[in-house]
Amino acid sequence: MEIIKGIEVLEDKMVIDLKTWSDVAEEIYDVLVSAKRDREPVVSWEGLKTEMNESRA
Repeated sequence: MEIIKGIEVLEDKMVIDLKTWSDVAEEIYDVLVSAKRDREPVVSWEGLKTEMNESRA
C-alpha cells in the first residue's frame, strides 16, 4: 500500500523510493540512526573526559 507518493508500507516495513525522496534521504537516515542510538546509555562529557584521561595513563 502506497501511503504517500514514493513511500510504501509492506507488512511491518516501510519502503522509501530514494529517487522520489533523494533530497531528504540523508535526513531520513539521520533520524533512523538517532532513534536507534536513543536506547544507548548516556555518558556525560565530564565522565568521557575522565575515561579518556584514565586510558592514557
